[in-house]
Amino acid sequence: METMEEWIQEQIDEGYMRAGDLEPIKCQWCESSDLEDRNHGYENLGIVSKEKWCNACEKRVNTWSYGSWDL
Repeated sequence: METMEEWIQEQIDEGYMRAGDLEPIKCQWCESSDLEDRNHGYENLGIVSKEKWCNACEKRVNTWSYGSWDL
């Protein structure tokens, strides 16, 4: 069984996540890099949540909230 750190590095190496902030850059279902931010949540000073969707297969790739992506 791999550790979380190993899994994250594998995702980065395979081009699914950007190193540093771990933002999704490729869909894990269809391999497309045509991703879009949708469903923004706002509070007093700006965005506090958003979802990353794949435009090719219309699946939700990940969710960001309060400064980090779900892993």
